[in-house]
Amino acid sequence: MNIQAIANLSLFPIGVVAIIIAIRAFYIYSLSRSDVLFILGFAMCSIAMAVFMSNIGDAHLVPYNTQWARYACSSSAALFIFLSSIVKTREQLKQLKRAQMIFAGLCVVVILLTPVLPPFSSPLIPATLNNIRTAIYGAALFRYAYLYLLKKSRFSLIMTCGFLLVVTGFILVTPQLLYPNPTTAVLNITGSFIRVFGYSTLLVAYTFG
Repeated sequence: MNIQAIANLSLFPIGVVAIIIAIRAFYIYSLSRSDVLFILGFAMCSIAMAVFMSNIGDAHLVPYNTQWARYACSSSAALFIFLSSIVKTREQLKQLKRAQMIFAGLCVVVILLTPVLPPFSSPLIPATLNNIRTAIYGAALFRYAYLYLLKKSRFSLIMTCGFLLVVTGFILVTPQLLYPNPTTAVLNITGSFIRVFGYSTLLVAYTFG
C-alpha cells in the first residue's frame, strides 16, 4: 500500500469518531433536551457522510466525483457548529435546527446529483473549498477564544482547544490538494489524526465542560 492510499484511508478514523460523537451527543440530548447537542450530533452525522462519500470516491467504488458531496456535507457541519455558538435564545436554537434540516436536504440533493457533477478542472477548486471549510471552523475558534477571554469558562477553553486542533488539521490538508506527493500525503495523514483529536475534544467540552 503506497502513501497516497494510506492518506485516503486516514479519513476513516474521522468517520468513526464522528459517528461515536453523534451517538453520544444524541444520547445526552435525549436526557437534557439541549438543542445545541442535537445540532452537534447532526453535524457529526454530516461529517460521517462526508467521509463516506470521500472514501467511496477515493476507492473508485463509483466512477464519479464524490468530492462535491464531501465538501457540501462537511462545510454544512462546520457552519452549524459555528452558528450554534452565536445564537442565544432557545427559540433561535430551534430555528437553527430547522435551518440545519433544510441544509441537510440540500446536501442530499448534491449527493443525488453526484453522477452528473463535473470533475474538478483544477486543484485550486478543492483547495478553495477546503479553505472555505477551514475559515468557518476558524470563525468558531475565534468565537470561543473570545468567549473564554470574556467569561474564563472551562467549556469555552476546551472548545477553543478543540477548534484549534480541527483548524490545524484542515490547514495541513491544503498542500496535498495543490501538490499531491509523498511529503504532502504525510501532512494529510497527520492532519486527519489531528482532526480526530479535535472532534473528540469538542465532545469532551459538551459532556464535561
